[in-house]
Amino acid sequence: MNNFSDKYKEDIEFLERVTGKSIRMKLNNDRNEINLISTISEIRFGKYLAVKFGSNIEYEPVILGKTPDWLVNINGDKIIFEVLRINLPNEKLEEKIRLFKENELDIDSSGVYTGLACLNRNDSDKILKKEKTYRSLIKTHNYKLVICIDATDWDKKIDVMDIKTSFDFENKESPFYHMNFTKNVAGLIVEPYFGNIEFIFNQNVNNKLNKKNIDILIGNS
Repeated sequence: MNNFSDKYKEDIEFLERVTGKSIRMKLNNDRNEINLISTISEIRFGKYLAVKFGSNIEYEPVILGKTPDWLVNINGDKIIFEVLRINLPNEKLEEKIRLFKENELDIDSSGVYTGLACLNRNDSDKILKKEKTYRSLIKTHNYKLVICIDATDWDKKIDVMDIKTSFDFENKESPFYHMNFTKNVAGLIVEPYFGNIEFIFNQNVNNKLNKKNIDILIGNS
């Protein structure tokens, strides 16, 4: 197993037991290191979801030609959890990967990119694209979408408030309030560069999550 996945060996084995799928094989077969980092994000969120939802979680199911990262079918909800890692520009990320492989840096830690970064237009567009990808499943097949945002890279300096400000589900003046994004995205799960994972519930989504599932995601169950 490569040194990216070595760090998450126990999590991978846990998820393989829960889902019955070989996640390790995907990691071993992918030679693109940036893709591997994204897969590690899927694993981290997968463990988070499996702890909350148990065996009701499925990894990379094929649904009418789409392959979301995770699917949870519970309490009458079919919830797609799609993972997005917010990365540095490729050349900066490749330098961090090099240092990580030389055991000089943790992949999420700081020390390479000195410019203060934040959630930029490119990052926002990638988040918006997730809704567009699954819009037809949401509208015509009653799936619900939660986008999981991995913002753990310290060089990006993105916290939960940055995401809440950029995608404000409650503010009618927000640029995304009247778009399909607010109508179709049931919520966001954000893992920031500092602090705990937080679920941001969208009360204005057309098709809300079951309250039992909301309670599970915000930690009340």
